[in-house]
Amino acid sequence: MPPNRARRVTHCAILGLGATLALVACGAAPVAPSGAAGVSPAGTSPARTAGVQATPTPQPTEPFAIRESNLLPGRYLQAGFPPGVSFVLPAGWKGYFDDADGAYLGGPQGVEIGINKPPKVVDLKTGATIDSPADLAAWLAGSPAFDTVKSSSVTVGGKPAKLVEATSAGERPLFAYASGNFHTVPGSRYAFYVFPMDGPDLVFMLIGSKTSFEAELAMLKTIVDSVRIGRG
Repeated sequence: MPPNRARRVTHCAILGLGATLALVACGAAPVAPSGAAGVSPAGTSPARTAGVQATPTPQPTEPFAIRESNLLPGRYLQAGFPPGVSFVLPAGWKGYFDDADGAYLGGPQGVEIGINKPPKVVDLKTGATIDSPADLAAWLAGSPAFDTVKSSSVTVGGKPAKLVEATSAGERPLFAYASGNFHTVPGSRYAFYVFPMDGPDLVFMLIGSKTSFEAELAMLKTIVDSVRIGRG
């Protein structure tokens, strides 16, 4: 079951962590490589009519599009908003959505990937929803939503970025969208790769329980090492 985009304030129980990014409506379903399952829970896919699931059209070459289905290994392109981010997935991943709010995927042991350019954030000191700050990495590093946090400069796919590593012991609102807020989850570990952009900064984030994150750390690092910014 994918995260429920109508309730962005709750987390995906099926993954044990649960992403708060939501599924209000999937919009036009992107395509997946041939052989992907393409089966969605009832009521979540616009392709489902009278109980019949439409067969996805295979995309013949990489990078493949992210769709709501199990995903075969290969390079995938997030394309819901520019500039686009591509990355290589091993086996065991499922797509949830890729649209103007962002892209979200779930992997082994409940680890997750989110890609977005959050337009607004929640200021926990005042409770107000404000425009995303010019330096989103610095804002994340100083957010009281996290119990521990560490920031460092990195290069990903030849692009400079800031890595903000954090843990949370409570549920706190973080990013704000028209359909609801992205919250932290108690007992979770985060790695936010923040790329400076015109407008909101681009965030490629890894999420998992502390145990699952550590268990899948080598695999997650391989995915990050494969990241390329842009559609080329």
